[in-house]
Amino acid sequence: MKYFSNSLITLNTENIKNFISTAGMNTINNLLIIKISELELTTRTSNSLEILGIKTIADLVSYTENSLLRTPNFGQKSLNELKNILDTLSTPPNEALYLGMEIDFTEIENPKINQELIKLHRNKADDFLKDNLKKLLLPIDQIDFTVRTVNVLKNENIICIGDLVNISKKNLISSPNFGRKSYDEIVSVLETMSLSLEMNIPQWPVENYEELVNNYKPSLDLKFDFDSLKIFLNEKFDSKEKIIYENRFLKGDTLDKLGKKFNLSRERIRQIESRMFRKTSKYKEVFSKFLNSEREYIFKILSNNGNLISYKSLKNFKNRNPLFIKEKDALIKFCIIASYENTTNFCNIEYHEAIKTEFNKHSRSGKINHLNAWRKEPKVKKDTKINSGIFILK
Repeated sequence: MKYFSNSLITLNTENIKNFISTAGMNTINNLLIIKISELELTTRTSNSLEILGIKTIADLVSYTENSLLRTPNFGQKSLNELKNILDTLSTPPNEALYLGMEIDFTEIENPKINQELIKLHRNKADDFLKDNLKKLLLPIDQIDFTVRTVNVLKNENIICIGDLVNISKKNLISSPNFGRKSYDEIVSVLETMSLSLEMNIPQWPVENYEELVNNYKPSLDLKFDFDSLKIFLNEKFDSKEKIIYENRFLKGDTLDKLGKKFNLSRERIRQIESRMFRKTSKYKEVFSKFLNSEREYIFKILSNNGNLISYKSLKNFKNRNPLFIKEKDALIKFCIIASYENTTNFCNIEYHEAIKTEFNKHSRSGKINHLNAWRKEPKVKKDTKINSGIFILK
């Protein structure tokens, strides 16, 4: 449907009345298909509506005031601007347009308008799903939620953001062990993603979405050099976590020692440390790249400047004097645990296994011990090759 005969006219509060009269728009159905791009809006308001995928008046009035105000960079001025336009469009003989309207397309009598609105509605839903699929597939356990919040969501069979935005506030609050803090936490995270509860995405869940969630790999725009990761962790951790990080990985304090130092239980210190790893769990790939870039240096400190890494040298690295630990060493420790759980797993994956022969001076018979160790060369992966039709295992 064309609104103008010759050229596109920008709609503002002064010419909307003339526009309605000229276009013959005397019912609310005609007004709903007005495109947002044809309204004269401020840049800030236009950008906010674009983020939400709002393209028509029908899209706009489906949002409530609160849901719009939760949009980044959308404030009271933008809200008033939109309400004034809706009030002007609602000038008699038109019906009232307002935010939070529920539109039933099946009740629209004009078949042409009905089909136009249904088409716009479907296109909006398709565009939203296409533009936000990556966000909607983000697994819940890869978000910085508290353990309590994660457990409640899992009990409600919510495995990703797409499941979460389709649930109602009432159902969420009525969940066992779910409180105000968890609710505020969820709303805050969704706001940063320009999403909200009760979005009711009609095409959700998408086909094979559980498989897509399980294979989800976040797109991380994060440099993996030492300085960048140091700044990143400093911004990611709160004040308590920064203290635990410094004492655990830079000073080498045990959980018990930290508990006594800060008058907390050993378990409480462990919980804070676990939260740190949970907060950074989706950055394992970045941590691995950092460790790979520092491969030569890591071998040097794990082997204690030797030719092999042994269990003894690993123990010496773990128990080193805090006065000789550098900030980079502390970051390496953290990244190894975050990505590989412990240094032994890291060595098994990153370095070539070897056998270290060691004379046991405490044995009367002069027994020689053969100990597992690792040499600097990258670990060689076993594979199967076909040579002249014969399988050769190497």
